[in-house]
Amino acid sequence: MDYNKYYSINKNAFGTQPEDILIDHAHLITGKYPVLDVGAGQGRNTVYLSKQDYRVDAIDPSSVSVRMMDEIKAHEKLNFNTFHADFKDFSSERKYSAVLVFGLLQILDWDEIALLQNKISRWLREGGLLFITSFTVDDGSYSKIKESSKEIGKNSYLKPGGEKRTFFEPDEIKKLFQEYKPLHYWEGIVPEHSHGDGFVERHAMVEAVFQH
Repeated sequence: MDYNKYYSINKNAFGTQPEDILIDHAHLITGKYPVLDVGAGQGRNTVYLSKQDYRVDAIDPSSVSVRMMDEIKAHEKLNFNTFHADFKDFSSERKYSAVLVFGLLQILDWDEIALLQNKISRWLREGGLLFITSFTVDDGSYSKIKESSKEIGKNSYLKPGGEKRTFFEPDEIKKLFQEYKPLHYWEGIVPEHSHGDGFVERHAMVEAVFQH
């Protein structure tokens, strides 16, 4: 997907509210160290944490999303850092109190997921929190994508337009991060919602909060 074009057309593509699990568990994040928002999009989770006085580093490969976050930062006089970077190219000497990975794993292939796992283990402080949401194999789009796309790994597909989609089996995320302590783990169908001006949809999701 061309996220620069998508974000230019949809000013609030994923809404303005932060993820529910972030709202419910943000109090567990120590404010002593910064938070890393990986694939921050238009900044809804970064903005939320910044308003709660957390320091945040927000990274995204879309220049449009970074510009939007910078505009919000200036307008609302918030204090967070933005980086125009893909997680694959982002490096930091900082250790983070939390890493946010919302809606990212589902658009990666397995090699990219393995790379992200490795980077997360280096980014997170001991005792730090990892927040994750992603699609599961129960999602309504799974069978359609499986039929129309090229298989590139287990439950992982390359769509005709070049987008990747990877779906997770029950408890698979928990197994991927088995060295972490699960503080919250849920799989199920989320309420109906829409992205920007798009049609209403409903996804099967996994959401998790792990402690390093």
